[in-house]
Amino acid sequence: MIFEFDEIRNFTAVHIFTNNLFAKNVQVFSKAKVFFSIGGQFYNGRPLSYSYMPDTILENARNVSIHLHYRVGRFVKIHLYFAARWIMVSEVLFESGRESIVIVKKNRIRDFDYSRHFMNKWFLNFCLSVCQVGLSVCLSVCLSVCLPPPPPPTIA
Repeated sequence: MIFEFDEIRNFTAVHIFTNNLFAKNVQVFSKAKVFFSIGGQFYNGRPLSYSYMPDTILENARNVSIHLHYRVGRFVKIHLYFAARWIMVSEVLFESGRESIVIVKKNRIRDFDYSRHFMNKWFLNFCLSVCQVGLSVCLSVCLSVCLPPPPPPTIA
């Protein structure tokens, strides 16, 4: 499943409401992998992995919550792995907020395959200094998003 959002978001959790009618060969997924992208072309970084302990006692539908560790993106891709013949998903809910990295002009943000590049020291220092002035979770942004070096922001 691929989800596209209207702007770059900082994700804290995803809640997947799914059925567990194992008598009918429907079960909660056994594993989920969650990928993040800024532009939808490259899904950089290691995906988040989540394993679900199978339940063959209660056939209730349930909410499976996956903590997303403040990962950043505009596109979220979720791979679900079958535990039985069928997976029934009725609702997917994301907990997210606007990302504070929007202090950089949006047209400067682009997809960047940093698996073949190293982030420069200036950019890492830029992120650490932004964190010190109170913008939350900026360090995780540095590790998930690579921007062309803008001039340092001025904070009044």
